[in-house]
Amino acid sequence: MADSTIPGLPSVGTVQQTDYVPLAQLGADYKATIAQVSASLASSNVWTPTLGGSATYSAVSGTYTKIGKLVYVRGSITVNAIGSGSTTVISGLPFVVVNSCPGSVSSFSNSSTNVVSLTIEFGGGTSFAQLFSMTAAASGTSANAIFKNGTNVVFSGVYETSS
Repeated sequence: MADSTIPGLPSVGTVQQTDYVPLAQLGADYKATIAQVSASLASSNVWTPTLGGSATYSAVSGTYTKIGKLVYVRGSITVNAIGSGSTTVISGLPFVVVNSCPGSVSSFSNSSTNVVSLTIEFGGGTSFAQLFSMTAAASGTSANAIFKNGTNVVFSGVYETSS
């Protein structure tokens, strides 16, 4: 029998040929069993990003996939009328964020402040995300006003939740 160790990694035991079960021996239900296990580990659904207040939207969408305690979110907001809605905070995340972590803004247009970059951070202990931006004259990011009538932001990220 050939040596199956990988240099630099600790040995965790030997796997014997008898430790494998050919799929044919599992019968016709193995695909259903695998689908049930997969469904119990991951859930996908929709959520609605919001700016709160009286903001209205010409388009808004959000999807998420939860695998264990990790939540993968994607969202898009196009503001029709900002009203009393937030100009920097996206609310309504599907689960509470355990620890603050960065996300990604893949595109944005028609922002309230003329910015050269836009980032998003999922707030620890909250169910919202804060937008941070940098203007051409700035040396760092800050919470400049982003949303106004007609603003579009597309974002995504991964964060940990408690359950």
